[in-house]
Amino acid sequence: MSNKGKALLVLVIVITLSGCTTTADYYTAIDKANAKQAEIAREQAKAEKARVLALSEIAATGDEQARIAATMALAFSNNQSDSASQAITPQPKRSEALEWASVIVPFASTLSTGYFNYRVGVTQSDNNRDVSIANSEAMTELGVGEFRNDGVEVPLGQFRNDGVETSLGEFRD
Repeated sequence: MSNKGKALLVLVIVITLSGCTTTADYYTAIDKANAKQAEIAREQAKAEKARVLALSEIAATGDEQARIAATMALAFSNNQSDSASQAITPQPKRSEALEWASVIVPFASTLSTGYFNYRVGVTQSDNNRDVSIANSEAMTELGVGEFRNDGVEVPLGQFRNDGVETSLGEFRD
């Protein structure tokens, strides 16, 4: 194997292995982001618990207006989790090269198929022309036709002065 071949092989191996390591980094980053989201959700839950306890105490011990306000605050509070506390789901990694290939390959395939079909048609046409010319020359050389390439017209069944019969008979000197 030449030095160029070895260098190319090493380059392919390095690119392949570096592609594998980026996938692990991606999933590590998602794990860290999910851990951070879980910590934020725990802190929000603690804050919500403290708020509900405070409002419950106001509703139990406050004057009439404070109890109404605390009860309304508890009734209208938004207990749904917001999108910030949702876990991040890993997305399948998409190769940019595959994305480009999915666009270019069908076009290139169609183009090359058209070109090769064109070349087949040209070759067939050339071959048909050559066969027709060969058949025509063969029939003329056999004397089947009345016209020879030298321009002398001789009717079928008669001999020319060079000893060639114009029909499928024997030669005569």
